[in-house]
Amino acid sequence: AAGNGKHTIIECSFRAGRVVQKMLSANQLRPYRLYQRPDDPQLCLERAQACLGRRYNVFCYNCETFANYCAHGKGGSRQVRRFTGHAAFCTATIPAAATS
Repeated sequence: AAGNGKHTIIECSFRAGRVVQKMLSANQLRPYRLYQRPDDPQLCLERAQACLGRRYNVFCYNCETFANYCAHGKGGSRQVRRFTGHAAFCTATIPAAATS
């Protein structure tokens, strides 16, 4: 926490459309949960700082991709993989059903 009781976080924000740094009070921070503790917190912080300003993209660079990159050095999103798998399945099966 900063000396003023605020906590600095870096997040990939859908609302802001990019990776941002912001200050939160203890009450504002309460809803956030630690998803996974990184092996190297300092390296995780350095990766997060290097991403400041990067644009949010729901399919290519979302909050889960950002968190995985910061914690592990490689991005990836299970949510996106699941969605694109469902979309590919629908694309493959719907036209076949229409021609039956």
